[in-house]
Amino acid sequence: MTCAATLALLGIDPVVLVDRATFPRPKPCAGGLGPGAAAALASLGIWDRVKAEANLVTGLRGVTPSGKTFSTSGRASALVLPRERFDAMLAFHARDLGVRFVMGERVTNVLWDGDTPAGVVTSKGRTIEAVWTVIASGGRSKLAPAANGRGGTRLLRSAIARYESFEVDPRFVEFYFDCAISPMYGWVFPEGPSTANVGLCYDWDRFPGRPPKDVFYGFADRYLGDRLRKARRVGPLAGAPICTGFAPEGIARPGLLVAGEAGWLVNPVTGEGIPQALTSGILAAFITNDAVCVLG
Repeated sequence: MTCAATLALLGIDPVVLVDRATFPRPKPCAGGLGPGAAAALASLGIWDRVKAEANLVTGLRGVTPSGKTFSTSGRASALVLPRERFDAMLAFHARDLGVRFVMGERVTNVLWDGDTPAGVVTSKGRTIEAVWTVIASGGRSKLAPAANGRGGTRLLRSAIARYESFEVDPRFVEFYFDCAISPMYGWVFPEGPSTANVGLCYDWDRFPGRPPKDVFYGFADRYLGDRLRKARRVGPLAGAPICTGFAPEGIARPGLLVAGEAGWLVNPVTGEGIPQALTSGILAAFITNDAVCVLG
């Protein structure tokens, strides 16, 4: 979406954005927008709208593996906004800029002209020809080049739920560095005065065969038991694999680029992927724009 919106801002037409979802749609994610996201959203012309809807966080509280607590505030700020709202804002912003948005159709194949990518084919049999194709379909995408799996790649897992009537200070995010899921962590991200995103991420291989819900509730009972029992869960407990790597390779070729988690562009230490997705989409737009200008 950031790639499409940036191309529209650069004056490229037509730009076609295809997504299997119909927006707004749920997305299991903590919804944290750190300082790295601000510049990207400002370049898209949407930062003020996001900031107006999001919860502003100015402090951090945490628990170390040894059980010690710590806190800090005032040094930096971040936003928390549910992905359902955030992604819809991006999608409709791109549409308002003139992007042709095809919702509810899954891209099934890349269209080829010999050895050159030439567009996509959708689940409804639609053929969309393109000079450049940008894949941003998530970490388990079968459309991205098969080179993923090299360069120190790592597979994480998330388990996430949203709660209302939750006891939380909306000014502070909470991090729990629990020995059972080390070196990863659990969190509480406040979405407002009494609503929070609660979750954790952990190494996929750390709990072989164990359902993510068991890992989640084990963590929650250790740190958040009383608070969760008094709260009301909104929607299901959800999660997804998080694909990351220290040196992703083979994610670009003439006529085809990969952005976001489809290229394993996720912070391998924290599991954070929103700033990387935003930035890689914007960079992809500038690359394709320069190429189109040269070819034109």
